[in-house]
Amino acid sequence: MKHLIKVLFITLLFQFNTSTAIETSISLTQEQVRQSIVETLQVLNDVYVFPEKAKEIELVILDRMHKGTYDHIKTNSEFQGYISEELKEVSTDGHLGILLVKDEETEPTHVLVETEDKYKYNYAFQKLEVLSGNIGYLKFNKFYQDEEALETVDYALGFLKDTDAMIIDLRDNIGGSPELVRYILSHFFDEETLLWRIHERGDKDIYELNSIVEIGNPKFKGNYPLFVLVGPDTASAAEIFSYTLKHYNRATIVGQKTRGVAHAVGAVKINKYFIGRFSMSTIINPITHTNFEVVGVQPDIKSSLDKSLDVAHSKALETLNK
Repeated sequence: MKHLIKVLFITLLFQFNTSTAIETSISLTQEQVRQSIVETLQVLNDVYVFPEKAKEIELVILDRMHKGTYDHIKTNSEFQGYISEELKEVSTDGHLGILLVKDEETEPTHVLVETEDKYKYNYAFQKLEVLSGNIGYLKFNKFYQDEEALETVDYALGFLKDTDAMIIDLRDNIGGSPELVRYILSHFFDEETLLWRIHERGDKDIYELNSIVEIGNPKFKGNYPLFVLVGPDTASAAEIFSYTLKHYNRATIVGQKTRGVAHAVGAVKINKYFIGRFSMSTIINPITHTNFEVVGVQPDIKSSLDKSLDVAHSKALETLNK
């Protein structure tokens, strides 16, 4: 069975059509639950980035199903929550999950609708400041897949153009668009640089992504001191950003180990009730020849989350005063 795979790095806008909307929570028979599990695993086998691992996941989930582990599930919302957690636990892939079909006529999307203010407004750019000692401070909480987000980036970095060092706060950054990661990273590299390679399912296709040489303030490049704050909530695209800077020795990472979700996701319809949000490619760093899946990005300077800004600020001042 063939499934239409969405391009992984293009965000699709979610539209809601009330004429074909499915109820948020509907009852499922035990047969419907079991059939939906089987169909979920079929789709996973068709699209998952690691085919052999998909088979291993299938064996565990089917064994649990036959033992009655999922017989308590009575609604589509219960299925979504429980099976999502099962997929994450069995696979150790924090990106795997189930979404509810809200509208049968709308193409599935992996993009999650944000409700919290710190992710919802101003493309998640939350704070911009010049700290004592002429240290720039930039806090944003998501890498939005939106052309207008580039303008916000340009404004923020333009505001900090005369600083002598910068702290980028990603402690609350939940990820998002690798393209915006690339755009921001490009401001900190002198020459065109291979940032990462994208490996699609089974390494069938491998694509290289380089920095963009014609953008950015020259002052931010070279030996400009850069510090990145991270923690357990730092995930996905934010980890790509941190991991790339760390292994090119372009930034000092401060805080605690990140979440450890390195794969890129797409969405594919499972049946009339559910959409699979599955990892369909992975990103490989050209320096380490691996990524941060499960292990996370390790800080260069460990610090409690509430102290990491102070630690980075002190380290920046120390660096400038050498």
